[in-house]
Amino acid sequence: MNDACEHCGVLYADLQHAGLNELHRCRACSAESCDKCVTHEYVSSQVAFLHCPKCGSDRLDKLDLRDRFSIFTSLADLIAKSDAVAMLYVSWSAYPRRNEPITIAALEKLDTSRPHFALLDEEDSGVRTAVADWFPEIANADVPLGNGSLIWISSGHPVVYRHGGPYLALLDVLETSRQVWGNNAMHDESPSRGY
Repeated sequence: MNDACEHCGVLYADLQHAGLNELHRCRACSAESCDKCVTHEYVSSQVAFLHCPKCGSDRLDKLDLRDRFSIFTSLADLIAKSDAVAMLYVSWSAYPRRNEPITIAALEKLDTSRPHFALLDEEDSGVRTAVADWFPEIANADVPLGNGSLIWISSGHPVVYRHGGPYLALLDVLETSRQVWGNNAMHDESPSRGY
């Protein structure tokens, strides 16, 4: 399977970051395209016929990108990592999109820790429940908050939960990482990404 739309070349990771999880496969020519690439022929304000951008056929099957590709790390994979920082992510909030590059930039400055960076799907109730079990006094299992909260994993155990929001700074991530894994602040190597 490709990791990008066959028609426009947009990476599936970029589509998922934007919350665009719909793909279409043409039954006539077998081409796959993202929802932005299919031709929408509107017959009214709420009804549109979709056509394949390659052959023009209207025989399209709707696919869910999440069934085939994911930017998210599972809880089991996250806990299997020795050291990691996980961010609770939802595409409808600006805070996770803002805080993701800040966190990655901070982790790149750590010398010997080289933690794994992971995104957790905050819209998944199982993820919210697990995080609330780890940090019952501060996490919310009921609804996604969308503030880009961070979780530090040390030796396979969740140890620190930090709210994200608009005020998270690179220095905050560095200081917490130093507290969790030791004082390793020199630039050396990028952390591995969770997807």
